[in-house]
Amino acid sequence: MKRRRIVCAITAVVMLVAAFAACTVDPAVPPDETSGTSVPTDTQPDESTSERIMPDLPDITYDGDEISFLVWNFEETGSFFNDITSHGTDGTLINDATYNRNIAVEEKYKVKIKTYEQPRYSANNIVTSDVNAGDCTYNVVVDQLDTNLNLAVQGYYMNLNNLDYLDFDKPWWDSGVVRDLSIGKTLFIASGDILIRDNGSTVSVIFNMDMANDRKLESPFDLVDSGAWTLDKMYEMAKGAAEDVGGDGVMDTNDRYGLLGEALNIHMLYLGAGLCTVERDSENYLSYTGVTDQSHAVLEKAYSMLTDEFTSAMTEHWDGGSGSAWGDYNRMFISNQSLFMIQAMEHLMIFKDMDSWHGIVPLPKADETQKDYYSTVNMYWFTNIALERTNLDPEMVSVILEAMAAESYYGLNKCYYDTLVENRWLDDQDSVRMLKMILANRRFDMAVYGGIGDFHFYYKQTVINRSFDIMSSYMANLQSAEKKLSLYIKKYDELQFQ
Repeated sequence: MKRRRIVCAITAVVMLVAAFAACTVDPAVPPDETSGTSVPTDTQPDESTSERIMPDLPDITYDGDEISFLVWNFEETGSFFNDITSHGTDGTLINDATYNRNIAVEEKYKVKIKTYEQPRYSANNIVTSDVNAGDCTYNVVVDQLDTNLNLAVQGYYMNLNNLDYLDFDKPWWDSGVVRDLSIGKTLFIASGDILIRDNGSTVSVIFNMDMANDRKLESPFDLVDSGAWTLDKMYEMAKGAAEDVGGDGVMDTNDRYGLLGEALNIHMLYLGAGLCTVERDSENYLSYTGVTDQSHAVLEKAYSMLTDEFTSAMTEHWDGGSGSAWGDYNRMFISNQSLFMIQAMEHLMIFKDMDSWHGIVPLPKADETQKDYYSTVNMYWFTNIALERTNLDPEMVSVILEAMAAESYYGLNKCYYDTLVENRWLDDQDSVRMLKMILANRRFDMAVYGGIGDFHFYYKQTVINRSFDIMSSYMANLQSAEKKLSLYIKKYDELQFQ
């Protein structure tokens, strides 16, 4: 790697300038403070102030050094967003924002940003081979959550908390990832405005507003704003929308449903209720929460809604004849045959040409006493960054990542919202407002995503088996899960200074 040179600064670091003027989505207007809902304000820059938040970085250049990213081939996965790679402007907002960000950072710090696209699911073999050989072909690995956490606990990544120039208190980093996916003083992965694909993995409730209006049901937007969007209310509305159109006592592809989803939705609703299978002590170490009266009540409510065969359809129980439950569900939702669908945000691109008005809201609260709404992610699609432990100049990598993240906060992040509206992923500003709330309040269950405990699997099995037996399943597997968790924590401590 070339020797870098330090440039003495006479004045303060000036703003990086990029052409993001086309991205002009108005800031969301939060509901009245008496609504009972806390609406976050840190998902977009505050346009009402002229002072831009600057990264705390040295005035430094790197003589053309390369920073390399290992990323998925986005075309292969069908992803709409390519948030690291751009070979030039083409008139589309996301691509051009990505290109302008990269150019601004390259020119300021005299580096070259390179991306190496590989097939999905290949990162595990590529990274292990690279690091075991003592090489660092890829400074930064951008991959799915379960893969990067697995590589991290095996010792292939650096502890990001040891890097001076990654400031996770800044608004361009996802504070939920830092809070929920660290142990003790060790954090191996990060996410935030530097990436867009992670947003697409975020789970929400997609709903058909035209269907709600036709059935004279309440507006989900209004319910969220008033703090009354709860599990009970969602189930009540789902039952009110469902109908055995054929009148034959059997629900099939010709009928109307309240909810289309899958058995794993029970764990998503559990997280939406502000719960998690693990909790943290004052030193940021984990222990299992157990099945409390509150969590048992939440799981039972979710179970009742998901297994009500005259209201909901789960993929595991579906026999629509086409061989593809989600294919049937997508066609049915477009045809106004379901009020709700619990799915990742990227699923919205399937509905962009839908005639009916559709929107999104967060996962429902456990009840109206819950302060905030929470969301979660699909761990197989949630992209994040990690650094190979063989990095020769981790300081340089951390400077460039912080600069890219800060630049994205004012460019790529804004263009993301414009793109969703421009391409009709979202039909209205209420949905944009909901999206900001959803992205700002994501929760991550480390025991699940790290493969430590399988309690989400047992919750899921109750739905598949249509037998609510949470407590016995939990107790039967607790001892084994506690041993796994203890070993996992020990490994994180051993890797703290890596």
